[in-house]
Amino acid sequence: MAKNRSCLALLMLVGGEALGLEPPAIFERVAPSVWVVSATSQGRQITASAVVVAPGRLITNCHVVQGAKAIQIKKDTTQFDATLEFSDEQRDLCQIAVRGFFAPAVPLAPMATLKVGQRVYAINSPGGEELSINEGMVSSVRKTTDGSPLIQTTVAVTQGSSGGGLFDAEARLVGVTSYAASQGPTTNFAQPADWIQEVPERVRAALAARQGPGTPAAAASMFPKVLTADDLVAHFASVASVEVQTPAQLRSLRFAPGNRISITYASSRDPGGFSANGNFQVRPNGQVCFTLPLWPAGYDVGWKWMSDCFRVSQTDEKTYSLRSLKGDTGFSYSVR
Repeated sequence: MAKNRSCLALLMLVGGEALGLEPPAIFERVAPSVWVVSATSQGRQITASAVVVAPGRLITNCHVVQGAKAIQIKKDTTQFDATLEFSDEQRDLCQIAVRGFFAPAVPLAPMATLKVGQRVYAINSPGGEELSINEGMVSSVRKTTDGSPLIQTTVAVTQGSSGGGLFDAEARLVGVTSYAASQGPTTNFAQPADWIQEVPERVRAALAARQGPGTPAAAASMFPKVLTADDLVAHFASVASVEVQTPAQLRSLRFAPGNRISITYASSRDPGGFSANGNFQVRPNGQVCFTLPLWPAGYDVGWKWMSDCFRVSQTDEKTYSLRSLKGDTGFSYSVR
């Protein structure tokens, strides 16, 4: 009888480990490490999310804090000033530093442990509201242009969710919620947690590569930079067909004289890609706004999110990143 009780206890223990933590336990464990991040630039305030990944260090998305004049993290009535420490804008991951900040760092889960179909939990601050949890699954693991993995998930990425945490059933950080590529239910993306530890070295390596032998330090620090209205006018006057980096659904993108734009976009209805033409306009405030065809309600058009205004950052000599200021959508491309 004693032997049977021991076997039963062992099976219960193994089963409990296999099932992992329940959502309330995950939330309770992780909540102290997820904060609201507020970035102020040109009189405009953007709120999103950030996750503590080391003592006095948080990770968030660069499209939230890049170019900000002031950065703060907040929770309840507590507020800290933060500074941008490392900016890996190519991967849209920025590390911010906070003095006198002692919130616990979350454990990171290796990308190798992630399985398509596994349950994941997003804990972030949508709409600037503090801390919510949403459950979903890993719907796919995509590849970026350099072959690095990108997590596709069914967990919704709404405004303010950028920079939040995507956690597994053991309350480990598996990814940083970033953007929704379309309005579909499964086209939400997160950068793998593996990338977080690579941020400082990638930034240092990029700086060293830009400098080169005899290159002045000032020239080495010119990227990443946010483009002004004059920069954008010059850019779109000289660029034509570009090579899309993200998202994968945006198959092609071309700019033409007369502020015309042509795209090919894949959706569930048109997996091979559907072409459309539209217009773009550069605004004096340094945004570029795109207008694409409107379709009847209910029609599956994946590019609806592109009919928006975006801030444009140049991440290196040939790569550009576009991020919406009122949402978490965006795309990137490199010039040929």
